[in-house]
Amino acid sequence: MVLPEMKHILVTTDFSEASEAAFDYVEQLFALFKEDGLRCTLLSVLEDLGNTAQYRYALALMQSHGVREQMLEEAEKQLEEIKATRFANLPVTTVAFHAKKPIHKEIIGYAEANDVDLIAIATHGRTGFQQLLLGSVSEKVIRET
Repeated sequence: MVLPEMKHILVTTDFSEASEAAFDYVEQLFALFKEDGLRCTLLSVLEDLGNTAQYRYALALMQSHGVREQMLEEAEKQLEEIKATRFANLPVTTVAFHAKKPIHKEIIGYAEANDVDLIAIATHGRTGFQQLLLGSVSEKVIRET
């Protein structure tokens, strides 16, 4: 069997239990492509609060108390823990940042800017009314890539 060339995987996480499902697949892909120079970026995009007046006020308040920076530092720490426990001794880098656009657009933009061959993203499995209300980052990434 001829496998496609794969050099860079982007695996996203929101630190939920559901998002861990993608880690297993990435570990399997490393087993297949590690000798070919495969590398991985573990990414967490922190959600923006929106652009309404209430959210802008909350954001300003959070910034004045350093909450946004604390959230980012905590995300970076969690990514490093995942790297150490799930991807030890593998060429994995970690990236966390606050979204300036919808999260799915940030993921796609990061993938395009960094020559990503595959995006590994888990879904929470929402359906019906929940899906309608909450949407799905993974579904939007799939549709727009």
